[in-house]
Amino acid sequence: MSDLLANVTASIKAAKIIPDVIRQSNFVPSVLFSIVWPSNGTEVIVGDEIERDLTDPEPEIKLSPMALPKEDASYTLVMTDPDAPTRSNPKFGQWRHWVLPGVRLPAANIDETAVFLLFEEPTGGITISPNAAEHGSDPATRKNWDAMEFAKSHNLKLVGVNYLETKAQE
Repeated sequence: MSDLLANVTASIKAAKIIPDVIRQSNFVPSVLFSIVWPSNGTEVIVGDEIERDLTDPEPEIKLSPMALPKEDASYTLVMTDPDAPTRSNPKFGQWRHWVLPGVRLPAANIDETAVFLLFEEPTGGITISPNAAEHGSDPATRKNWDAMEFAKSHNLKLVGVNYLETKAQE
């Protein structure tokens, strides 16, 4: 299992997710997860490249905790683009796609990267104000958003990461 975790860590460092999104240079996930689009059978492990057209509708996640989660554990799942609108033109910086709090574990454009961050919530979960930027779709509230600052402000602990890169359909 440690080889798998080392491979995940090496992959997210090679993709510059550490340090561009995750500023903890020594981060090692305690939860592994894949991103799944049941409508077309696409599953992303870590860093797979897929066609943009395969990323609709919103995906599901398959979680694999490295240890049994606490009975009352809940998580917040974040999807962010670290270099919007594209890697070659990151003029908007980190772009928040969505924030999904209260996730319980069971017993993209051309040249786009999507990073999925899984955070363990503090006991009792978190509340995001209905007026918070995380509920808005206005581009002004989405560009230059910072996932790790959001996590810090809500006392969230990063436990897992996955990412994908989309490409144009040929």
